[in-house]
Amino acid sequence: MGIAKLQFGRRLRALRQASGWSQGRLGQRLWPQLKYDSAQGRISQYESERSEPAHELLEQLAKVFEVSVLELLADPVAIAESAVPLFHRKDLVKKPPQTMFDLK
Repeated sequence: MGIAKLQFGRRLRALRQASGWSQGRLGQRLWPQLKYDSAQGRISQYESERSEPAHELLEQLAKVFEVSVLELLADPVAIAESAVPLFHRKDLVKKPPQTMFDLK
């Protein structure tokens, strides 16, 4: 079971609940040809990590929730914390001169 899979189930549930949708309502939006119970069962499988979504479904869900596929797979806080701004990268910032003689 990969990290992305664990994050996906949690993120899907959080996004769905934040939208005020039931599992069945989201499922029917994705698969209108299915009965409510079948659509709800599919969403339940993804949220409980019993199934992994195909790439096409990830793209479809990203569109529905207006997020990127990356945001579906990982917590946005973790994404933000992993993106270190350039001015915090010590390997890219030169030490400022201490005196005017250090300005070589």
